[in-house]
Amino acid sequence: MLRANRVAGLSNVLLGSEDMVDEVELTNTKFVGPSLSDIKAYWSNGFNFDPEWDGRAHLAAGLLKTDERIVCDIGCGPRQTLRGSLPNNSTYIPLDLKQWTADVHFCDLNTGNIPTHLIQSADVVFMLGVCEYLVDLHKSFVLLAESCRTLIVSYCSTDLDKARSPLWINSCSGPEFGSLLGRAGFQVDRALSYKPGQYIMRASLRT
Repeated sequence: MLRANRVAGLSNVLLGSEDMVDEVELTNTKFVGPSLSDIKAYWSNGFNFDPEWDGRAHLAAGLLKTDERIVCDIGCGPRQTLRGSLPNNSTYIPLDLKQWTADVHFCDLNTGNIPTHLIQSADVVFMLGVCEYLVDLHKSFVLLAESCRTLIVSYCSTDLDKARSPLWINSCSGPEFGSLLGRAGFQVDRALSYKPGQYIMRASLRT
């Protein structure tokens, strides 16, 4: 059973004020990885979606507030696991690189091709298992900040293990990832540990 533990060690950076955003030097946020076509091909195969990730979606859904009913799911996948973890009266908007079902809308943050009107309509935008595959995390967060009020994102950091999947494009520690959100205008409100070194964060746009 998954344990939703508060991330105490990161709280000073991830939950800090705007003044703390520049305290973390972003020295290792990118490295040479696969091509975008390789990534698209990999995630166009439904067999590459691990059912073990269902627990992550359920844990992330627990970060929703009671009045947040419209949810946008970037990288929804073929099973759209998050949909089943939402309250019954929720409106679910699935986005992905592939149209798995008739209601899935195309979204590619790496090329900046996103359905802005749908993202604007959502109370919360989820990105679970997506950020590791973004070429420019900061640019993607800035783009989302133009139309998104609240993000719930996951990230597998380098805090405990420097080894990275050969498909991952970027490489950040937990504090570095929090700083990238902060530099894009978001404030991390909560950070949960999904697995050691793997985080789920709720971040709201600063007003």
